[in-house]
Amino acid sequence: MGRYMGRNMSRQLNKLTSLKIKAAKYGYHGDGGGLYLQVTKDCAKTWVYRYERSGIRREIGLGGIATVSLADARVAAGNCRSQLQAGIDPYTAKKDAAASARLEAAKSLTFAEAASKFIELNKSGWKNEKHAAQWAATISTYANPVFGKVAVKDVDT
Repeated sequence: MGRYMGRNMSRQLNKLTSLKIKAAKYGYHGDGGGLYLQVTKDCAKTWVYRYERSGIRREIGLGGIATVSLADARVAAGNCRSQLQAGIDPYTAKKDAAASARLEAAKSLTFAEAASKFIELNKSGWKNEKHAAQWAATISTYANPVFGKVAVKDVDT
């Protein structure tokens, strides 16, 4: 296992309390089992799960204390521990899930929405604002009436 897991698993879990969280100062404050409260220099408090796998130390953000309760953070840390036990890297799993969510969101875009985003993202590289306006006018006049409401995933040649 590793430094954050394995050897330390026999140690006490659930060490933090609401009073300790409120009083926590800059640094990492362990709850046990890889769950930490991270307090930044500007006093922002977030939950992180720290572990080591194959010699690589990782840290996964679980959310801020304003949106993720201590109980929810413990559940999330438990899920991470379960993934590690099953041979799954929680960092990679979280990254893959986010990529899948972005892909699904992109698939649900209509052609008109995708064209608009394309123009917004690329207009800074074009010579002038008129060029961007020409793109928008052409898409609006010729493409959108035909398949502007069609999902991008359904557009082909």
